[in-house]
Amino acid sequence: DDTTYLRTIRGWLKDSYRVGMANSGMQALTWLAGNTPDLILLDYDMPVTDGPQVLKMIHGEPGSSDIPVMFLTGRSDKKSIMKVLSLKPAGYLLKSIDRNTLMETLDNYFLDQMMKDSE
Repeated sequence: DDTTYLRTIRGWLKDSYRVGMANSGMQALTWLAGNTPDLILLDYDMPVTDGPQVLKMIHGEPGSSDIPVMFLTGRSDKKSIMKVLSLKPAGYLLKSIDRNTLMETLDNYFLDQMMKDSE
């Protein structure tokens, strides 16, 4: 993704979460070979391999198939959204999201996961 946007999102999240960043889907897949994050924020538009393809690859690997993925993208057209939703991501957020809404969305996601885990 755009490095300025990556830095902005990292700045928003770093005080509450450990954040790793990748500049491409392939770089992210390489990183996943040795790491297991609690959540992946994935863009739709990336160099070489787009977000839906990366999500399919993540879900196709035994070591990463259970890692939840939320899209954080500028794609708001119905066709793109439907393509991604058919892959069952944990969420679909638009890049126009403000800091507070993003933090609230992520906090609520992790709170929901903790509640499910304790049941």
